[in-house]
Amino acid sequence: MGVSLELPLRGSTSDRRRLASRVPEGKSIRAWSDPAPTLRTLHIPILALIGEKDLQVPPDQNIPALRAALASDPKATVAELPGLNHLFQMAVTGGVGEYGEIAETMAPSVLARVTDWILAATKST
Repeated sequence: MGVSLELPLRGSTSDRRRLASRVPEGKSIRAWSDPAPTLRTLHIPILALIGEKDLQVPPDQNIPALRAALASDPKATVAELPGLNHLFQMAVTGGVGEYGEIAETMAPSVLARVTDWILAATKST
C-alpha cells in the first residue's frame, strides 16, 4: 500500500522488542508493517476517523487506503473529519506545535459521532 496506518502495538515488552528487531534498518515499525492484509480479514464494526488537517496520518493517503482495505466489510465506516487535527481538535494548520495552543481537548462533534456510531453498531437487530 505504501502508506503507514497507525495501529497500536500490542503484547508484552519482549514481544514488541522481538517485532522491532525484525524491522529493516532505517525503517520505522509503522512504515515497515502493512495493516491492509489484516484489515481485509476483518468483518466487524470498525470506525476509522482521520482529521482533515492531520499531518501525522495524512487523510489524502490513508482514507483511500483504509477504504480499499475495508471494502469487503459492510460494517466498516471510514470518514475524514473537516477542520480537525490528529487529536481531533479544531485546528488552523494541523501542526504539532498548535496542539498545546488549542483549548479544546476533543471536538464535541467527534464525541457525538463516536457515540452515535457505538449506539448504531451495538443496536440489537
